[in-house]
Amino acid sequence: MFLPEAIQSKEKLAIIFCIVLIVPALLINLGLMAVIEDEAIRGLVALEMWYSGDYIAPTINAAPYYNKPPLYNWIILVSCTIFGNADEFSLRFPTALSTFFYGVCIYTIYKKSMSKLAAITVTLLAITCGRIFFYDSFKGLIDMTFSMCMFSLMLGSYQLARQKDWTRMFLFAYFLAAVGFLLKTLPAIVFLGLSLLLILIVEKEFKRLFTIPHFLGIGLFIVIVGSYYFVYSLGHDVVALFTKMLTESTDRTAVKFGIGRTIAHIITFPFEVFFHFLPWTVLFIYLFKVSYLKKLWANEFLRMNILLLFVNILLYWISVQVYARYLLMFPPLIFAPIYYLHRLHQQDNTIQYRIVKGILTVLVAAISIGMLSVFFIDEIAFVPYLYIKGIIVTALFLLAAYLFVTAPKFRLVYIFLFVIIFRIGFNWFVLPHRNANDYSNILRESAIETGQKYKDFQIYAQKDGLFRSNSYYITRETKRIVPIIDDKIDGILITFERNRKSCKKIGTLKSRRPTVDYLVLECKE
Repeated sequence: MFLPEAIQSKEKLAIIFCIVLIVPALLINLGLMAVIEDEAIRGLVALEMWYSGDYIAPTINAAPYYNKPPLYNWIILVSCTIFGNADEFSLRFPTALSTFFYGVCIYTIYKKSMSKLAAITVTLLAITCGRIFFYDSFKGLIDMTFSMCMFSLMLGSYQLARQKDWTRMFLFAYFLAAVGFLLKTLPAIVFLGLSLLLILIVEKEFKRLFTIPHFLGIGLFIVIVGSYYFVYSLGHDVVALFTKMLTESTDRTAVKFGIGRTIAHIITFPFEVFFHFLPWTVLFIYLFKVSYLKKLWANEFLRMNILLLFVNILLYWISVQVYARYLLMFPPLIFAPIYYLHRLHQQDNTIQYRIVKGILTVLVAAISIGMLSVFFIDEIAFVPYLYIKGIIVTALFLLAAYLFVTAPKFRLVYIFLFVIIFRIGFNWFVLPHRNANDYSNILRESAIETGQKYKDFQIYAQKDGLFRSNSYYITRETKRIVPIIDDKIDGILITFERNRKSCKKIGTLKSRRPTVDYLVLECKE
């Protein structure tokens, strides 16, 4: 069992403030920054579905898009419909919502095997780690939604297995795998297969693979996933689709990158995980005391956390082309055992605990000073209502400081409160400054201007292609798909080609290459 923890009155207040403030922390200035290329892909595919009326077969610049199924694009379209437009906020709102409900899933699953305070702490350790809270939670990408599903599949299935509720377990696991497959295809199958095999082996119930509940789960998966691909096959090339699906998976491994780069990645991967999930990975210092590790391993539930983490992260560990956003389902599995070690070390007031306490106290001081300095930084003087926002953030920091200083015990929940308030300040002060100095914003303004100027004309792009962010903004403004063609055209052409006959230059468009602009040509060929 987990170490018992009573929630003190000040801790309750800090938790309430964390829950309330995390909503504005996730939403303030969510739509401010221009899209990155990966966001543009998600948004562009959704827009082309919307404007073409084909919600089954994704396209990008009118060409078939085989990389991902359409589920997340449907989610984006729902968001656009709710907010009445296809701006950056609508594109990113599903990510912010998924981040919040990811936290709900973490808490719901962990509170069955931990104290409420431990479940809340693990939830906030996961959601407020650097990579999630200060990057992926405000990008319009699939990964937060996919990670929420895969984490729930892994640990939720185990909780149901412990209850011997096999029918619900298999239906639950295969339903989430089906949702995951319609988000990112084959990785969902890997999570499903590895997690179920591990759970059944640990529970000594391998025979459950050959029972009716398991076949019901398989049937549910086939119905959900098969229905989509059946409809897709009626009018589209399903062979090309599945071929691309397979190559997407093998392209990230040693098959493409070779043994040398694979070995280098295996060595650096743990350090990358440490970096991306800062500041809470400072708690890894607890891993260097063997006697406490034995106590951790003796905890059945946390031992399963570790095993689920290891078998599922192993594939990413040996795959060269792995981005940090692919790992967002793992922080709860990492931080639940680490928090258990934290409590053991806290109970014994070890040197490791005192080091962690010192580092986090310095963190609190640093972010407090950073936020209080906003009144004196000339570079952000243009931020609207700067002093009002600064006073609000200062008041919140003073409240957090009061709770932190007067608390009878050092608890992580107070540190979370500082981090969440810092994120609000980050949204108000850092993002506007970043946006004002971001080349992507220049690109956005150029693409919007081009789209508005030629919205009554059909715009094409030549075979050398058009960056996805350019396509996204032009498509959004014109409400027309921008096809990439190599034939003679009669209309507006965007190209890098400088010597196109039968065309005259009528403008330029900023590209992702700051030194090379696209030409906007009027062609009559």
